[in-house]
Amino acid sequence: MSAESTNPAFAHALQAQHHELRDFLHEGTQLLADTGWAVDDLFSLLAVLRRHLREHFEHEEQGGYFHEVIVARPQLAPRANALLEQHGDFMATLDGLLALVGTETLSSVSRSEIESRWQRFSSEFCRHEAGEVDLLQFVFNEDLGSGD
Repeated sequence: MSAESTNPAFAHALQAQHHELRDFLHEGTQLLADTGWAVDDLFSLLAVLRRHLREHFEHEEQGGYFHEVIVARPQLAPRANALLEQHGDFMATLDGLLALVGTETLSSVSRSEIESRWQRFSSEFCRHEAGEVDLLQFVFNEDLGSGD
């Protein structure tokens, strides 16, 4: 892999992005834990999360570390591509949540549905990010071990 992707500063930048995204997830979970959560607050949070997530995914998809992983370790391409393919699903889930939250009135059923979808999204996204970190760490550790 390139010096950039095995550089500790690169790893720290990626960790910072993941930390920021986890902060959004935590904020959303905290907001929904309040039985009187405000629709406007959730909509704003989801809109900001969507923008950050889109930027994060674009970086990974357009020459980010996934590209370098695939070039450096072609045998890992299926694993990297499987993670990349999940990006569209996450964006579609967020778009669905935004559409549901954006309705003028929310019944207790739709509030419950939003909370359920949020929990599912949050759990799946955390697993996805863990998979990305595992992949990067694997390649990083392989590079260190091989003296590249």
